[in-house]
Amino acid sequence: MDRRVSEFDIEAYFVERVDALGGEAQKIDVRGRRGRCDRFASFPIKASPMPVALFYFVELKAVNGATKPWQFREHRRLAERGFVVRVLYSKMDVDAFIRNVEMRLAVLSNLTP
Repeated sequence: MDRRVSEFDIEAYFVERVDALGGEAQKIDVRGRRGRCDRFASFPIKASPMPVALFYFVELKAVNGATKPWQFREHRRLAERGFVVRVLYSKMDVDAFIRNVEMRLAVLSNLTP
């Protein structure tokens, strides 16, 4: 059966996967800021003696969802300031994002004294 996955389902799956990895997926609610991302995800680097973490702004879309021009402008604004912005369109995208974070956490954990 070809069941379309809604943006709500993808967002719930994202939160579940981030939580399972020990991270936080905070909902972003900024009044007056059109185009803001859906979630702010952070993952602590546990082996670090200092409080260090990976941070991402994440926009979640349904498979056929399109990024609106004002969302794209906000993503570009954040990226120009050095933030990492990801747009995920499916549960497969969420899984790939989580695998990438797992690899980064493993590498960074090995670099800490």
